[in-house]
Amino acid sequence: MNKLLVLAVLVYLSAIIALSGVAAQTPGSPAPNGGEEFFILSSVNLPKSQLLLKRPTEVTALMTVDVRTKVFDEQNKEVKLADLRSGDTLWIISTAAGPERLAVRIRKGPMTVADLRRLSSQPPAPH
Repeated sequence: MNKLLVLAVLVYLSAIIALSGVAAQTPGSPAPNGGEEFFILSSVNLPKSQLLLKRPTEVTALMTVDVRTKVFDEQNKEVKLADLRSGDTLWIISTAAGPERLAVRIRKGPMTVADLRRLSSQPPAPH
């Protein structure tokens, strides 16, 4: 019985890893598909230059920002990182920066039906 439970857990974890699209990336590589990824902002940690983000799948992600990170509002007007609020929906272009992702460009905006269709036809992004 215990061996069966362990086997079931291993199969489940393997499936999660395979379906999550986890893939190795080299430092400095662009976001998957060369484009934006959609997130919901959980919190901004200005002293640590970090964003705690949530994917639509409820998976959380930690992303760093630096002085080169550009932030835009819904009207494509450049704003400050401090202007972002929890619950904001964001489109982010990022690159690998060591073990973390570095946000290069952040754009506030909703996910439209057209965006959802476009994203659902693409392979999952690495996390």
